[in-house]
Amino acid sequence: MNVIFLDFDGPIITARSRAAGLLTDPVAVRAIRNALEDATARLVVSSSHRLNGKEHCVNVLDQVDGCKLSGYLHHDWSIEGHENYPAANTRGEAIRRWMNEHGVEWEQGLIIDDYPIQRYHPLAVQVYCEVTQGMNHVSLSRLAEWAADRRAAR
Repeated sequence: MNVIFLDFDGPIITARSRAAGLLTDPVAVRAIRNALEDATARLVVSSSHRLNGKEHCVNVLDQVDGCKLSGYLHHDWSIEGHENYPAANTRGEAIRRWMNEHGVEWEQGLIIDDYPIQRYHPLAVQVYCEVTQGMNHVSLSRLAEWAADRRAAR
């Protein structure tokens, strides 16, 4: 099973999207949807937004018309966690536990985050995003490459 672990603030909720009067960045959301389709992947929320509940997360994920990411949510839709993450290694540990519980190998999972989780978990595959600008051409290319690699591995 291929899985994308998605943080919201930074990757899809950016200063750029807010300046445009949007909650989420439509380019990033569509790129993630394309990767989910291409890799036949499921989505897991790793964002602290998960603490506001599933309904809140679905609302964020479904902001872009014609691109409802909530339809890709895994039935176990979020990582476990605490009230907040004091450091990336804590979020990385929660992702690692989720992967172990669901039999997902590191190469099958992709972490989209604005904090360098890979620093603490070198085997993790990550698309790093700038906190204010979100996904740039490098991160969008990396996302598409991961999806193509996962498609080829099927």
